Amino acid sequence: MISFEGRYYIFASMTLGVWVSDDLLNWENHRLPEELPLYDYATDVRVVEGFVYFSASNREHPCDYYRTKDILNGSYEKIGGTFPFWDPNLFRDDDGRIYFYPEALAHVIRKVHEDFKGDLIVTENGVAVSDDRRRVEFIRRALEGVKSCLDDGIPVRGYCYWSLMDNFEWQKGYSMTFGLISVDRSTLERTPKESLYFLGSYAQ
Repeated sequence: MISFEGRYYIFASMTLGVWVSDDLLNWENHRLPEELPLYDYATDVRVVEGFVYFSASNREHPCDYYRTKDILNGSYEKIGGTFPFWDPNLFRDDDGRIYFYPEALAHVIRKVHEDFKGDLIVTENGVAVSDDRRRVEFIRRALEGVKSCLDDGIPVRGYCYWSLMDNFEWQKGYSMTFGLISVDRSTLERTPKESLYFLGSYAQ
């Protein structure tokens, strides 16, 4: 979610549009311009120096960036990408350049808390990797960020990891392994991963 020109915007995957609100309570969906990669997954959007930067995930070809000053009507300037990526997250560093990085959960929580003072729940946060050690590290850093928000008095009431089991993804079928539990697709046998025990240890 971003705040831009006095309005709030949520760019959800595979919806072909953007949710728009003036008050964070009432939302309307608007179709986005066709030049954007509307059928790609896991979008990321940032406001930098008066422009809105938009990107989306695709593992099969380099991911382009787009920027605009008018989200609903365009036009969008295309900035050619040089490599594929998945689940981007953009930020602008002190050198003035734009980068993407994986650990932004705490920043999002703090940004939302600036305008919304009610209880917050993280409804989806996860990573698709074959090496479960990377998932453990992802969860550790994400929860460290949540804890820092709690320590600062931000009312985060829940955290939901995506997903419990390796699931069927809209675009990628069974190739994306988000789960805390692996699933053998031929036998349907379920095997807990180390990341499941690591996440569970926070509830003990």
